[in-house]
Amino acid sequence: MHIQKALKIYTLLIILPVIFQCSSNFVINDSKPPINEFIYHTMKDVYLWNDTIPAIDYASYDNPEELFNALLNKDKDHWSFMYKVDRSLELEFGEEYGLGLYFMWVQNGELWDLRVGYVKSSSPAYYSKIQRGYTIVTINSQPVSGVQSIEEGSTNLQNAIANRDIIELKILDNKKTEQEITLQKDIYRSSAIGVNTTLTTAKGTVGYLEYRSFDYSQNPYEEDTNPYSDLDSAFSHFKNENIKDLIIDLRYNGGGSVDVSRHLASLIYNKEGEIFQKSYTNGRNFEPIVSSYFNSQIDYYYSYGDYLLRNLMPQQGYFTHYFDHTVTSTGLRRVIFITTEMSASASESLINSLRPFIEVIIIGQATHGKYVGMSGFSYNDYVFYPIMFKGYNAEGYGDFVDGLPADCIVEDNLDFQLGDVNEPCLKEALYYIENNRFSNTPAKSASTKEVPLAGLNRIYRSF
Repeated sequence: MHIQKALKIYTLLIILPVIFQCSSNFVINDSKPPINEFIYHTMKDVYLWNDTIPAIDYASYDNPEELFNALLNKDKDHWSFMYKVDRSLELEFGEEYGLGLYFMWVQNGELWDLRVGYVKSSSPAYYSKIQRGYTIVTINSQPVSGVQSIEEGSTNLQNAIANRDIIELKILDNKKTEQEITLQKDIYRSSAIGVNTTLTTAKGTVGYLEYRSFDYSQNPYEEDTNPYSDLDSAFSHFKNENIKDLIIDLRYNGGGSVDVSRHLASLIYNKEGEIFQKSYTNGRNFEPIVSSYFNSQIDYYYSYGDYLLRNLMPQQGYFTHYFDHTVTSTGLRRVIFITTEMSASASESLINSLRPFIEVIIIGQATHGKYVGMSGFSYNDYVFYPIMFKGYNAEGYGDFVDGLPADCIVEDNLDFQLGDVNEPCLKEALYYIENNRFSNTPAKSASTKEVPLAGLNRIYRSF
């Protein structure tokens, strides 16, 4: 394994919550049990580690979120979460609310700076011309760069943005010029595809896809829509350009729908009858969604094309996803992935599930290590996502608790735009394609150094 110096970073996503390896929310009828009763019995039925749920008086909890947290296996579960929905926004499918900024904490000497990892398309930040790499000096006069610790900076960030619609930023652009920008939170629609382009190399045309979340591009619950239209369009372009190699950049992709991950995998490789992923539940013999105790009181719905929900919770304790052989694949025998510790869940499922069939190269850093998946349940103003299954590839591998290791470790350098052929991770991928080996030149950013990573935040705030 060729190793280059790795940068470990903390990230904060300033958009709506990201859901890892999840399916659609279950919708509850008007006739329903008390919320604490619903949470407790649903968790007893579907939670992967339901045998560790303590015997507690669930009715004694005044706060449903405290009850939910009390039921979790703290040793194994670092991802299940619950939150209260802001019904005042009335967001439609595919809409988000906020600034559209993906922030990253980067160590600069002994201090910490808040920098922009990427900007969501069509968001308020996008139209303000903010770019990847900008340093956020202050937010509403609160210092968020040059701070002593992430904790100090995060506290200042929360105080500066919470409950405010108008945000005043003092920034340093990529030329180190100070600017003042005023943003107003708004509703916007953004594609999960950040960059989709082709690059010319000595070995032929290379496709590059920077993909940020495994979300449906159109509402899968509506007829006559293609929920994978963005991915299909991107790969149609790749096929027309006759690409010889493919680079998929998942460095900030925290996951999403297994169904979308399966579709993307099928665009790369597919063969009828081949297993994409086999997902194991807790093995209880329960009804297709939840126990018979609640089955009569839950009105669930799912997409006609949602492969996960159609096979959720069968009697045998597992369900199998197959590659979609009806999709026309690229026919490539190799794919290169760019990853970081933020590459989680459905991102890892995609990589792990392709490995038995084609050559897979990972450049960047080891992935997060979220080897389990979840689905969401809604009850009035609350939504909770418990871990419900573990996924394994066709060879039976899936317990990557420490993440999927990189074949070549390269740090993420914010001084370069994503898709720039000189950006260290992409540059290394192109070098490998042209030379069939890794380079010996470390990619190092002078403004950062290696720092410990506590883990991926499960709940991302919407500001």
